[in-house]
Amino acid sequence: MRWPIERFRALPLTVQDGLLALAVGVIDVELFSAQAFTNWVVNVYAAAGVLALTWRRRWPVIVFAVLLAHNLAAFWVEGYSPVLILLIALYTVAAHSAIRLSVAALLLTFGAYFVAAVNEAFAMKSDQWRTLLAFLVFYGLQTGGAWGLGRWVRLSRRHAAMLDYRRQMEAAQAVAGERVRIARELHDIVAHSVTVMMLQSATAARAVRTAPDRAEEALAEVDGLGLQTMDELRRMLIVLRPEDGGTVEPAGDAQPSLQDLEALVNGVRGAGISVDLRTTGNARPLDSSVGLTVYRTVQEALTNVTKHAGPGAHVRVDLEWLGDDLRVSVVNDASGSPRRVARVPSSGRGLSGVRERMEMIGGSLENGPTPDGGYRLSATLPVIRRSAVPAG
Repeated sequence: MRWPIERFRALPLTVQDGLLALAVGVIDVELFSAQAFTNWVVNVYAAAGVLALTWRRRWPVIVFAVLLAHNLAAFWVEGYSPVLILLIALYTVAAHSAIRLSVAALLLTFGAYFVAAVNEAFAMKSDQWRTLLAFLVFYGLQTGGAWGLGRWVRLSRRHAAMLDYRRQMEAAQAVAGERVRIARELHDIVAHSVTVMMLQSATAARAVRTAPDRAEEALAEVDGLGLQTMDELRRMLIVLRPEDGGTVEPAGDAQPSLQDLEALVNGVRGAGISVDLRTTGNARPLDSSVGLTVYRTVQEALTNVTKHAGPGAHVRVDLEWLGDDLRVSVVNDASGSPRRVARVPSSGRGLSGVRERMEMIGGSLENGPTPDGGYRLSATLPVIRRSAVPAG
């Protein structure tokens, strides 16, 4: 069931203003006409003001000027002194126009009522100045109240518009941030998968004549990794929801986590790199964003091993549970054959992206060469995501 006010607001603006003008006109005639509805001159003159007020929101300044003249000319219409129609016009100017126009309208309205107050006060035989003062206070409160209400409505609308704009900007920034995150995810996925697939393809090319079985096995690994990568890309891109106009939604359970590390490691092993995955301590449930960061950290480290250390390298991946933290370290030696690794295009922002992930969840990252010529990457992450504490 719709309330009457809701039905009224559903009407066209001209109809709303026409009904309001009619009601105000009837009250003006009833309260401020000596002969009420029996004088046809008063009725016709009041109807002219009602008709003008119908377009108050479409042309507020013009309507105000017409009704100001209408109000002043009413001095020559015997028995009729309109009040509310001009106040509604003043309110409309204050609510829809700039401050200078609204102040000018306020002064003009009070000027018209000042003339009316003088006329009414000096028409009396006694207490003229006291009556004049009373009329001025009365009309001053009327005009000031109508103008103040209009300005309050204008400022409230502007404030609401600013809040709505701010919400839209925050939503747009959130969408942009999510798209950056997705772009980072796509970089990690493609960089790792292409590197391993190229290594497998190189292995297959070398073994195609001397060891066909090994070449077939390598190509099968490439095929499986390609399908896996395409599936992960599909799950990543589906969060964009193009059918909903490109709205970005959280990826949720579609993102990899600790449970997917074994499959990740197996793919790298198939490229001729020895990987040991070890876990120590008491495992605890991870925040989804932390689990994803662990996976991407290990993925980036293994991608760098395949590109820079090459087949034959030995890698140790350690997951160490330390109370409320999880320490992840990926260490490789220098026993690989980097010359065999095909050159894979890279954005050069892999480790920077990992460091940004760590900052977002309140973790830390250390990386650098080892004394034996290898490389070590170590990260400490909170089990439950926490905001990074700003320095200083």
